[in-house]
Amino acid sequence: MALPLDGATEEYLLDRLGLKAGDSLELEMQNGGIDLRPADEDLSRQLETARYFMDKYKVAFKKLAE
Repeated sequence: MALPLDGATEEYLLDRLGLKAGDSLELEMQNGGIDLRPADEDLSRQLETARYFMDKYKVAFKKLAE
């Protein structure tokens, strides 16, 4: 479905996805289109923690991989 980019479109998308202003979206390119869905905040937080942990212990992980 093609929608013009205006204030009504934004309200329509927020309502359709069950979001409110300030919520996060995940975007994924798929079959020539874009898939929009509400972001999973728990997963985002877990991934951020994992990236921090891997960066902090980068040398240890490199040694373990040898």
